[in-house]
Amino acid sequence: ENKEEMPILVEKYVLPQLEKALQMSPDSQNAEDIKRRLDEIKRQYGLDPNFLANGRPINPRRWDLSIGQKISYDNNITQATDLPTIKTTQKESFIFDTDLDFKYNFVAKKKYLITPGLRFIRTKYSDQENSEVYSNDSISITPTLSFKNEHKLFGDLATTLLDTDYNYTARDREANHTLVNYGTTWSATLGERFKLSPYTETTAKIGYKSYTSYIATLNSVTTSPSLTNVIIFPEHGHILMMMWQGDFTKVEDDTQSADTHLFRFDYIVPEFYSAAWSLQMSFALTLTDPKTGKDTRGLEKTYNPGIKITRNVSSNFQVSVSHDYTKKTSLDETTYAYTKNVTVLELRYSF
Repeated sequence: ENKEEMPILVEKYVLPQLEKALQMSPDSQNAEDIKRRLDEIKRQYGLDPNFLANGRPINPRRWDLSIGQKISYDNNITQATDLPTIKTTQKESFIFDTDLDFKYNFVAKKKYLITPGLRFIRTKYSDQENSEVYSNDSISITPTLSFKNEHKLFGDLATTLLDTDYNYTARDREANHTLVNYGTTWSATLGERFKLSPYTETTAKIGYKSYTSYIATLNSVTTSPSLTNVIIFPEHGHILMMMWQGDFTKVEDDTQSADTHLFRFDYIVPEFYSAAWSLQMSFALTLTDPKTGKDTRGLEKTYNPGIKITRNVSSNFQVSVSHDYTKKTSLDETTYAYTKNVTVLELRYSF
């Protein structure tokens, strides 16, 4: 009669009997039925450690460690800072990105997920003769901390999200083959993920980023609201993801301030050709308002279609190939307008 006592009674009296029966005859015909019933009872009374209180499953393995190697060919290397106002140079190069990513999930009271993490990225360009290219060589170190509160909203699964990270980047900005401080970034994002129907999931976020450059006049703050909607087509399992994000950046040197609006669409085929293959097609449109430079640059537009094919070689090893085309338009065609093609081969192993 007391619902709060039921889990205690089940854990104390029911589960030990089923576990005892399983130990007595682990290879019998009834063993699978006993295991299935154990799992059902644990989920029913909130005793399965791999299911949260609102019913959302979590990975039994609490830690995640992966290493990736990305090899890209870029036919138009773009000199860029963390600012949305970018200048270009017509250079081409192969790019080698090596990254190491580690995360660990702590679960509290079956509703809170606390996930510290650390990511390291080393970027090196194959052209080590042209300073406009190899000055982009860099390392990036990013500790992260993610907090999730799993609950229910509108009668279905929902998650409150709080993500924060600190990034340190060193770069060969002096073009002498030495990596020195380039900038640091602190960012925080608050959001809510919820479902309005069984086949849709919506995420609303607001982000804040503080960027400290090695040039004080380039220090900036950015406010970033975003809205993402994911639609699952149940008849074939395909996924459509639609996203809008605004980045409103205020720079100490006000001539560098800008507002951008990103509209992105991704169509994902999780099982393409076979269960081991997946396909992702994307298109993004970015509108950039350069604020004080709008008279000479106008409202700049960046078009970015892309395609990515992934092969799951094993449960731990993935190989993917992708291609992205970018075209940016600006009234100041000489400085800011450009086109580029980037082809990427990526290998990733998860431990």
